[in-house]
Amino acid sequence: MEDADLQLHSVPFNQFYTGIRAWEISRKTPAMARQFGYGKEKYERGAWVARANLVRDLAALNGFVSISGDSWGLGDKRDNQLVPADLQLLDEIVRLGDSNATFEQRQALYAACPDLRPGEKIKHFDYLFTNQPREIQWSETL
Repeated sequence: MEDADLQLHSVPFNQFYTGIRAWEISRKTPAMARQFGYGKEKYERGAWVARANLVRDLAALNGFVSISGDSWGLGDKRDNQLVPADLQLLDEIVRLGDSNATFEQRQALYAACPDLRPGEKIKHFDYLFTNQPREIQWSETL
């Protein structure tokens, strides 16, 4: 496993957090969500990072290439904007991450839910240079 942000190669499984694993941890133990982030500042860390990675990982499995810091839909909502149906949908991604789920099941969920797919524009959190989000045409990330 690779961590492009930290430029680490061959990261052992027990030290690598996929979007699914990070979201599961954030849901089961909310205080642990602080371990996920882009920097040391409080606003750069939290469940929103795990959620953005979860949505981005599902998009990647469905052919959408993005980069760390990109977010859209459910990955871009603020924690206080999430409704129970949003949390159920995010938890469904985790459930479908189980090895017993088929690619077709994951693909069907992605296709059926606009909040999981990037729109014409996405947000990119530039944590390396400005620490500020900006809205971009998604084609800029390709």
